[in-house]
Amino acid sequence: MLQFNYKRNLPYITIILSFFVIIALELGNGQFKNDDSVIISDVVDYYTYLPATFIYHDYKLNFLDTYKGPHKFFIWSSQKHNGIRIIKVSMGMTMLYSPFFFIAHFYALHSNYDAGGYSPPYRFSIMFSNFFYTFLGLFFMAKLLLRYFSTKITAWTILCYLFGTNLIYYVYWEPGMSHAYSFSLIILFAYLTVKWYERQSFLNTIFIGFVLGLITLVRPVNAIIGLFFILWDIKNFNDIKERFLMFLRNWSLLLVILFFCILVWVPQFIYWKAVSGSYWYYSYGDERFFFNNPHIIEGLFSYRKGWLFYTPIMLMPLLGLPLLWKEMRSYFYAIIVIFLIFIYVIFSWWCWWYGGSFGMRPMIDISGLFAIPLALVLTRATTYTKFWKNSIIGISIFFVLLNLFYLEKYRHGSIHFDAMSKKSYWSSFYSIQSKGDYWTVLEPYDYDKAKKGIYVIIKPK
Repeated sequence: MLQFNYKRNLPYITIILSFFVIIALELGNGQFKNDDSVIISDVVDYYTYLPATFIYHDYKLNFLDTYKGPHKFFIWSSQKHNGIRIIKVSMGMTMLYSPFFFIAHFYALHSNYDAGGYSPPYRFSIMFSNFFYTFLGLFFMAKLLLRYFSTKITAWTILCYLFGTNLIYYVYWEPGMSHAYSFSLIILFAYLTVKWYERQSFLNTIFIGFVLGLITLVRPVNAIIGLFFILWDIKNFNDIKERFLMFLRNWSLLLVILFFCILVWVPQFIYWKAVSGSYWYYSYGDERFFFNNPHIIEGLFSYRKGWLFYTPIMLMPLLGLPLLWKEMRSYFYAIIVIFLIFIYVIFSWWCWWYGGSFGMRPMIDISGLFAIPLALVLTRATTYTKFWKNSIIGISIFFVLLNLFYLEKYRHGSIHFDAMSKKSYWSSFYSIQSKGDYWTVLEPYDYDKAKKGIYVIIKPK
């Protein structure tokens, strides 16, 4: 008789139970039933490709000129000089939504729900797609961690990520945003990379190219993660030479990776060509990077959106990097190089605080790479004295609870979506609701000037 080993499968049980609770709460909350939920903000753009193409049969969006239907939706689209509408974002999220969208559309067509693309079944499909991909990402995080760490450490690391970072917000409250999806794809890419260096199978090579293509199509800036494939297991200068020779020996497999990475982008190139006349189109207009003026310190530590300020549990893996250097150097250079380049690039964006968000949302994308140093810190804690062991575990628990507290504050408005200041933070620190002079001491930026690289705070009248 087969027996289920609970201890061996503790990380997977942890993931399943966590999502059981999240899904139960989400269904009880029923936010997907509200017209102003799920398909909001950037998700409108991510999603537009699907209803425009498969319901309204007009990917050029010309139907908007005469559309007078009942749906309360809007299209964020760039405008060419000749008036042609072009969807602003690339279609990576569209591809990830699509299996769930088609199921929702089939259900809507055979039910009493409106089949125009924006009724509850469609919102539920996006929400459920988030659950599916985040579950998949945490599953592969567990598989990666279990190669090096115990089941208990792996399970606790997963809980720290799911409930101790702003990932939980983009799973539960804004499930259509891209960050949980990118988080999962990047973890999967890291896992496939480690497996590839063990055995260069043709199938795994295809998967690596396909996943890397998806990562970049969802958020092009995340192409930086490709460095993980190049740098993993590089421990010294001699390894660089060996890696170069290995790539020469396996040049055909590298071409396969490149081919499938580009193949994922083919629908995007076809769309741009059909709509704009060019295979490559920059759809962000006057939005740009200012590489001569990155806001790295503000991006990491500021009251406005500081990653480590509002997601302090990530201090633990960063402080654990010396341990990574000493004990698991295979990951050290890959993680540190990607991290340094990534924060330089994303904090050089004109809107370095990334508009309305809970915490520094783009950092969610690569945060999964720090699961290894976080698990290493937690593992080392078990070898210390009882005082230090309990202290480190206690700190991690405190950071999880603090993150959940911050989440509630954000939901109730006492952490502002884009204009937090030191004074507004401390005026309502102990309260879920905003108090005192919170609203009068916020520091919103002038967005029009920010697009020019000039950061001016709008003073309250």
